[in-house]
Amino acid sequence: METKQFYKSKTFWLNAITILIGIVQVVSKTYTIPTNTLLLINGVGNLLLKMIGGQPIAFGKISFAKKEKVADNN
Repeated sequence: METKQFYKSKTFWLNAITILIGIVQVVSKTYTIPTNTLLLINGVGNLLLKMIGGQPIAFGKISFAKKEKVADNN
């Protein structure tokens, strides 16, 4: 399976934006999006992106991919 660079990953950007929103809310002490709502949006978004994507990602030369099972031909 072919990998892609992390910055091309929708899941990466969803999580990065969620973290950024959380940091801004904590620093400014204004919680425009309740924490439980932010977590719910992030969780559902991650699940949806995983279902439609599934392609491994890479950070430079380091690849994060599932190991493929070898078929047992017995």
